[in-house]
Amino acid sequence: MNEMKRSVLKNVFTKNLLLIATGVFLVCFNVSAQLSLYGLNANFGVDADSRAGSTKYGTAPSPNYGDDWFSFAGGRGVIDTSNTSFYKSQLQSNRNISFRKYMSAPLFAGIDNKLWLDGIYLRDYTSADGKDSTAYGNAAKNGMSPASWSGRPESIPNKTDIVDTYAHFRRNGLNINDSLWLFTGVSTVGTNGDRYFDIELYKKRVSYDMNSGTFTTDGLSGGRTEWLFDPFGNILQTGDLIISVCYKSGQAPVIDVRIWVSRLTYQVITPRLFNFSNNYDGGILFGYASIVSKTNTTAFGSGGGNFANSASTDTTYSTPWGSVNTSGNWSPNYNQLQFVEIGLNLTRMGIDPALYNSLNACDRIFHTVFFKSRSSNSFTANLQDFAGPAQLSSPVLDFTANTGDTLTCTNPVGQLTINNPSSVGVFNWTTLTGNITGSNQDSTVIQVDKKGTYILTARLAAGCVANRIQIFQVLEDKLPPIATADITMTPAGNIQLLGGDSLASTLLAPFGGSKGLVWEWKGPNGFTSNEQNPILDIQWIWGAYYLTLKELRNGCVDHASLDVSFSAHYGEASTANFGEASFETINGAETMTLRKAGMNLYLTANQKESFQGLVAFYSTTGQLLGKQNINLNKGFSNIELKLAAANQIRVVAVYKGGQLVYTRKINH
Repeated sequence: MNEMKRSVLKNVFTKNLLLIATGVFLVCFNVSAQLSLYGLNANFGVDADSRAGSTKYGTAPSPNYGDDWFSFAGGRGVIDTSNTSFYKSQLQSNRNISFRKYMSAPLFAGIDNKLWLDGIYLRDYTSADGKDSTAYGNAAKNGMSPASWSGRPESIPNKTDIVDTYAHFRRNGLNINDSLWLFTGVSTVGTNGDRYFDIELYKKRVSYDMNSGTFTTDGLSGGRTEWLFDPFGNILQTGDLIISVCYKSGQAPVIDVRIWVSRLTYQVITPRLFNFSNNYDGGILFGYASIVSKTNTTAFGSGGGNFANSASTDTTYSTPWGSVNTSGNWSPNYNQLQFVEIGLNLTRMGIDPALYNSLNACDRIFHTVFFKSRSSNSFTANLQDFAGPAQLSSPVLDFTANTGDTLTCTNPVGQLTINNPSSVGVFNWTTLTGNITGSNQDSTVIQVDKKGTYILTARLAAGCVANRIQIFQVLEDKLPPIATADITMTPAGNIQLLGGDSLASTLLAPFGGSKGLVWEWKGPNGFTSNEQNPILDIQWIWGAYYLTLKELRNGCVDHASLDVSFSAHYGEASTANFGEASFETINGAETMTLRKAGMNLYLTANQKESFQGLVAFYSTTGQLLGKQNINLNKGFSNIELKLAAANQIRVVAVYKGGQLVYTRKINH
């Protein structure tokens, strides 16, 4: 027989021998862990008082802002207190009711640098009217399948009559790898003698039907879910957990922490994160095995009851809706010894999922919580009263996100926004082809200035695997209009600017058609116009004209310009300039010419009809040098023009009724 087999058999023999020797009857000082008396753990006050910001027992922090079950002076309350007046009126009227309240914040909420995972309060029926409506109706014991239990109204001893129960999970920080804490509390009607109760946590659903008095369980291993290990003691699957509490008046509670495993696992496996102790109770195949620290320490947390040395001073606040005192009557306070409170560091115990499976670190390790009282300290003593079982909620990220702004010339920077009503989650943005220019503190809003693909990765908390990944496409509408600048003469002879290609500028884009175009012309002599094709005033025609064309849909603009001069003939394709033109090209058989005679300049015309006109004189830069009204006769006319000789290039333009009928460049 090899050494490994000898070791396994020796381990099995030793544990079985210890089971026989120790039996099932234990006293408080023989169970797994003695807790510290009171404390502030992960900013939660374990002080046998339910008010936040107030320390009843133990050393108060400075400033005293510790959290607790209900909000009070400065601290935060874990339990939701809505409809308090209704519950209070029912209880004050001696209505024996049962109800539950959940956490005052969303699951996985980050509050004051702590991660609030879940919280629940259960108000149980009491035996104030003779029988408790939810008590065990058979010889139910720990280690039996929940499906074998039954419930019914029963008369039970006061010290096992559960009234208020509490449970809260949080991490001592905002990262999923920070220490995991369980806070719990139980109040009972009676306070005589030692009290024994269990907080059982199930990986799968366990429920109770009050009408039939039956329990149902989704556990597949003896009615529960077992913990599984590989040969090296690494946890492969989490299962059910029970915390058995023994409380002696005025002392710190003593706890026995057990996990549900197969008998073979208990006998053969040495867990890597904790050790099995000598206590194992259950059936032939499965049972609850006690676990202890690898270092043999028992500093798993703190606890205590509301007891010092004076019954009057040990009265402590119960709930906003009140509770039951030791006389069975409604009271706003707990009497001495009625309330026991515990805080447990599950990470130190080695049962924190973040220690062994990062993929499941943010999953709910337990889905049902159940409070039970026992008749004695023995783990297998008869179960008396119960509160629950209650289902713990599954955390979800309930945010929505917009599709993002479309970037335009008017709005070159857009936003991607997360609408997160629960304020839960850690968000990270990346981009493949875009550009992130900034964000707010929690990254629920980012600014972008480039079209492309943006990826949102959302986690319940820092250190969690991605719970949701969402992809956004930021679009860009920066298609400009098409601006052109040209000049023409209308059939009536007016000089007209031509601006923009309205057809090309209003073609359908992916963002819809044009919302309208805005023309902005600027030119010489203070010329401005918002028309597409403005008529030029003859007072100043020549010079540079600039067009800015804007699309109202996206604010994008295009520019064009032209220079009106006499550098080439009008009508040539390569220019937008006026050149010299004779009257014949404008008016058919009629003629109009300029001639010089010495220092004088004459306009000679042959007209079909007489008319009154205007001759304007311009410099080559378009400056109006002067004007002269003329009368042209039917037939032949010869008119001296009043343009003094200066030996410079001048432009002479003849207008008939405001219409240009003749233009010529001359050196005079």
